Amino acid sequence: MESVIAGAKTLIGQLWKIIATEHDNDTIAIQLEAIKDMIDCIETPFLLQEEVDESGRQIVTILSSSIDKRARREQFDAEDSDPEDETFTEYAKEEEDTLHTALSEVLGALMRTHK
Repeated sequence: MESVIAGAKTLIGQLWKIIATEHDNDTIAIQLEAIKDMIDCIETPFLLQEEVDESGRQIVTILSSSIDKRARREQFDAEDSDPEDETFTEYAKEEEDTLHTALSEVLGALMRTHK
């Protein structure tokens, strides 16, 4: 089990590094799902407190950036209302919603296993 835990810790750390440089919300959501799945599979508290704290900081950073992007997009849409942009706006909103769901699922997994 120790090798599984060591591997999961390494993969989770690498995924957070990759996520920090990724710009596509769908890709980030998939990577977040992988983190959640690893946490859920092990089911016991295996991360150190500093690793849990860092995961929390990453989640807050990603969420904050996403909320800022959404606000900028809404402001732009209000100033420059073009019917052709509505489809893109809806798609972008759905992407942000998917990202927010993935973030909340990772947070939930951490809370369930690392109380």
